[in-house]
Amino acid sequence: MANHIGGIISGVNPFVFNSSSPVTIFLIQAAIILVLANGLHVFISKLRQPKVISEVIAGIILGPTVFGQIPHYTKTLFPKESVTGLNLVANFGIILFMFFLGMEVDVTFVKKNAKAAISIGLGTLIVPFGFGCLFALPLYNTYMDNNDTKFKVFMVFIAVSLSVTAFPVLCRILTELRLVKEKVGVIVLTSGTINDVFGWILLALCIILSNSQSNPVNVVYILLCTFGWFLFCCYPVRLTLKWILNRFHEFERDSPSTLATMLVLVIVLLSAYFTDIIGVHPIFGAFIAGIVIPREHNFVSKLTARMEDIPNLLMIPIYFTIAGLNVDLTLLNTGKDWGYTFASIGIAVSTKVVSGSLLSKVNGLRWRESLAVGVLMSCKGIVEIVVLTTGLNAGIITKKVYAMFIFMALISTFITTPLTLWIFPDHYRNELRKQQNNNNEENRNVKLKTAADLKNIHFSSLELVLNNSKSVGLTLWFLKSISTGKLEWAESRDSDQEDSDSKDLRKLPSIDTEALTVVSDDDDNTPLLINAKHLKLMSDRTAEILELTSLHNSKNAGDNGLEMLRVFCTLFGLNFTGEMLFSSLAEKIGYIGKIPVGLHDALLLPLNYPSVDQNDAMRSILSFNDLPDDFFSALSPKISSSLILLFGPVTHQQHDKVIIYLLNPVLTSSDYLALFLCFVIGSTSNTIRIIATADNLSNVTTLRSMLHPSALIKLEVTTKCYDSHDSAISSTDIFSDLSLDEKTCVILPQSSIETSCMDECSKALVTKATATNSTVLVCHSYTSAKE
Repeated sequence: MANHIGGIISGVNPFVFNSSSPVTIFLIQAAIILVLANGLHVFISKLRQPKVISEVIAGIILGPTVFGQIPHYTKTLFPKESVTGLNLVANFGIILFMFFLGMEVDVTFVKKNAKAAISIGLGTLIVPFGFGCLFALPLYNTYMDNNDTKFKVFMVFIAVSLSVTAFPVLCRILTELRLVKEKVGVIVLTSGTINDVFGWILLALCIILSNSQSNPVNVVYILLCTFGWFLFCCYPVRLTLKWILNRFHEFERDSPSTLATMLVLVIVLLSAYFTDIIGVHPIFGAFIAGIVIPREHNFVSKLTARMEDIPNLLMIPIYFTIAGLNVDLTLLNTGKDWGYTFASIGIAVSTKVVSGSLLSKVNGLRWRESLAVGVLMSCKGIVEIVVLTTGLNAGIITKKVYAMFIFMALISTFITTPLTLWIFPDHYRNELRKQQNNNNEENRNVKLKTAADLKNIHFSSLELVLNNSKSVGLTLWFLKSISTGKLEWAESRDSDQEDSDSKDLRKLPSIDTEALTVVSDDDDNTPLLINAKHLKLMSDRTAEILELTSLHNSKNAGDNGLEMLRVFCTLFGLNFTGEMLFSSLAEKIGYIGKIPVGLHDALLLPLNYPSVDQNDAMRSILSFNDLPDDFFSALSPKISSSLILLFGPVTHQQHDKVIIYLLNPVLTSSDYLALFLCFVIGSTSNTIRIIATADNLSNVTTLRSMLHPSALIKLEVTTKCYDSHDSAISSTDIFSDLSLDEKTCVILPQSSIETSCMDECSKALVTKATATNSTVLVCHSYTSAKE
């Protein structure tokens, strides 16, 4: 013992397991597991694969299949005596995982789609279950002759293994493919919930049969005890917990208190303990505890966010890596072994695809949508690994059968995303969306070709994308500006006083219109509608899955940023709708580009300035707002509407000066859109400064004569002209004489959608603006691409 306390300095070998200090080798094992699993995920995630695949593959690499072939490796790093410590941490992690999984069962969500959920969920469970029972017969005769497991137990377990669906993995795949809010995603989520619940019930039955083989009468007693415990948790425990949470105002908190978290954790542990001692398995008690947690006020999501980090980061990866450690693919050394392995893959995938597709078609989906549902329901992932590990630990299957089915789980999970993209590609979804838009919306877009067209420009709504909660302050400034700013047109002058540049203006009526209101043929002015979408970055956190399912019950799901915008839009006299969306970093461009924007509307994207090194301002802004480096160049081709990019600091005050640059030789729709916003925002400022080329002088002069002098308009002629195809004048030269401060707003139009929304000129302006905390608007009108 004394030598052990002295450690390596006293000559102790840290890789020799010491039962008096098992934590020593556990620490290095955990570190190796986490580094390898997360390192693999860096590459596997690029293929849109879930993290569980990386963790299981890490276990296979660390196990007998790969590194285990190195002499003395297993005895040194993963000796048999040390596995007990790993299993203890892993099992506690999987208990918490099953608790989180239970909280994902949203009964209200399932009720809203009950017909499709029950038919597809049960159908995709029963059909694979039946084929699994048939497949178990030759599998048992081949591999289980010398095993004590009875055939009925083995048959039920194999059938369950082939019929389960991985709900947590499905949520992330649907998010990656931007299907969560579409009909396919709703059906898959509800059906997956039903499939999961009944799958766990069947697995519990399988464990009960396994643990009570010596006395079949015990099966009845165990089933009755389990059902009685479920009723006890659903009524006395749930109602008491709900009363306590209400009594201490836990539902109103942004995060559950320590007392509430401890109380829930005690319920989980006691429930897991009870189901363990009656002969089921502790994971089923944790699952029951998760189901009965109240879902009011998004409590389950807030509770999970508080509890999940350590289990998700440490315990659960260890569990799935141990699952991989137990896999020895070298046992599959004959053609017959691999024949059964690929047969299991074929049965698991084909039965789900066929049953899911046919039942989806019966429920009114198109064939491509139906096939996509079937493919998604065939995903195994995390749930399958838990089922197989439970069966191996219970002695229901052998190591060889376990290796076969782990391989089946990995392959069926791996092919889910590419198969879905092949069957239900983006271009097909775009065609469906266009058909719906053509049926529901007229082409009312105002063509912006002359200064006179500014009298007719109006938006019926703004599609607002909150990419970062910090951009709420910037957004409020913009909404306040457009809600209080006005375009006031001058009265028509005598024909003798009009010059040749404005003769056609005599036909236009003189109107006084508030900015950004719908002007219909019936002169019915409707307040501007703000359709806000909070686009959150999807990670591996379970709390985000719970938020994801909550979106179908409550669009804003208690999002603080959206609630703040709702309040201020009411004060500004604007209509408001809000919802949350989740996306991975790579898919943010696709999500924003696919947001349906009416032809008479615009897309507003506010971005905040961080405290950055001015030499790399744009990259820092993208990183600060959780956007990929190629965001602007990749977004341009996907946008089919007017786009307003808004850059600014977190805090804002009244702008005294608005500057607009008109640098294109010929004014386009983007320039006129920028002019419109310039005069609306500038109507509450002291000065509007227009910097235009000589070619645009007559157009701008005509426009200035049309407006009441509510603000001092300064017109400046510049010889500088920026052309992305002409490098004679650099973007630095264009803004060299620009004087900015925190009360300045600079507006820069983009010439066409084919060029980058954030080209060299825009980058130079943003770089200069970040140094003084000034605000920048980059405007781009989709109609300019049509001219």
